[in-house]
Amino acid sequence: MGKKAFMGVFTIFLIWFSFQTCYINSHRQKTSDFAHIYFAAQAIKMKLNPYETYELKKLARNHGYEGEVYSYVYPPFFGSVLMYPFTFFSYLNALKLWFWFNIFFLYLAFFVLYQLIRSYGKDGRGDNELYLMLFIGAMLLTFNSIAENFRWGQVNIFIFAALVLFFHFYLKEKNTWAGLCLSILALIKIGPVLLLFFLFLLRRYRIFFHALFFLVFLTALSVWIVGVENTLFYVKVTLPTYSFGNIPYETGLPPGDHGNSSLNGFFSSIFVRSILALNVSWENPGLGKAVYLFSIFLLIGDAIAQNRKSISPSGNMGKIVPLSNIVILYTLMSSVTWEHHLISICVPLAVIGAVYLNERPNKWWTVSFVLCWLILSMDIERSLHHFVLNEIVFANKGFFAADPHRLRPFLLIMPVKFYALVLLWFHGRKARQLVSQWPRP
Repeated sequence: MGKKAFMGVFTIFLIWFSFQTCYINSHRQKTSDFAHIYFAAQAIKMKLNPYETYELKKLARNHGYEGEVYSYVYPPFFGSVLMYPFTFFSYLNALKLWFWFNIFFLYLAFFVLYQLIRSYGKDGRGDNELYLMLFIGAMLLTFNSIAENFRWGQVNIFIFAALVLFFHFYLKEKNTWAGLCLSILALIKIGPVLLLFFLFLLRRYRIFFHALFFLVFLTALSVWIVGVENTLFYVKVTLPTYSFGNIPYETGLPPGDHGNSSLNGFFSSIFVRSILALNVSWENPGLGKAVYLFSIFLLIGDAIAQNRKSISPSGNMGKIVPLSNIVILYTLMSSVTWEHHLISICVPLAVIGAVYLNERPNKWWTVSFVLCWLILSMDIERSLHHFVLNEIVFANKGFFAADPHRLRPFLLIMPVKFYALVLLWFHGRKARQLVSQWPRP
């Protein structure tokens, strides 16, 4: 079988298998995260406060929805503009439409991502096209966060697609569309605002000002729709729950929950409160906050220092690598980074993988990169947590109750995806270093 025929068959298999996985997971959901964004959009349409949970629960019961409805934590733009078309459908029909909406953007994102990296090597000939397709296909098939997004009706597939499209338009120098995609990202997740800052630092002024214009315009539009009072409620009440040691959900989970792979989750588990010790008040939460802020300062400072250095504009890869590293940065800096948020990490994974395929670094870098990918893509962390909690901690309650500080080693062992993200940050720095050594085209 020729290469083109193989790639065609492989593509068909990818679409069939991944669709089956997405469809099955979308029908496994016990409670849908889609519910709180859907009913928040309905509340906005009815001129109610979408950030008052009791309003959402009242609307849910009126629509016959009997599952859990959590608080709405997204900025006003998402519920007032992007979700508005879904309010014209019943909850069940909107959920079905949401499934197809996500299917479309999932395949679009991976197709565009493949197009971005397939021919941007040292020589631009794209000799690694087949390997890159296999790598992209493996991510599509193995990334557990894709299944999680369909299982819970999450929005992160759309965010992933908007991120990929931002890079696409950025490379094509279509400043208006790139600015629009970036502004939408920032108005849903806040963290991508860092991309805006680094665009300015990299002197990409046209995209920067286009994005800034859309950011201001869409913010004003959402404030007009939601209302000033409800917007201020979000700023004064909802947004502060994203600070260190807090968790913006009414789930009863501690800020140091084992599934939170961010800096906030890691340091909160050590200095504030952990899933391993719900009733233990760890000392020095103030010290934890200081360490947390200092870590963010170091990461941002390192990114600024790296991007202020001259870098050879080796085609498109020289433009992509610095910004793809910022995706890793804001993923680490987010207040919460659950499993379903990690789908956006596919962008830096694909970019770094493309660089490594062309440059072929030593075995340590290659093996550790594959390890990063496996840890971030697969659901191995949950098995580890179940083993630690059930076979060690709960099985030896008396031992740990005598001295709760004996739990601390397990707090350092469990956040494997946090460590993988930190390691991926170093791989991003390595990829940037390799790209900067490529000859000018």
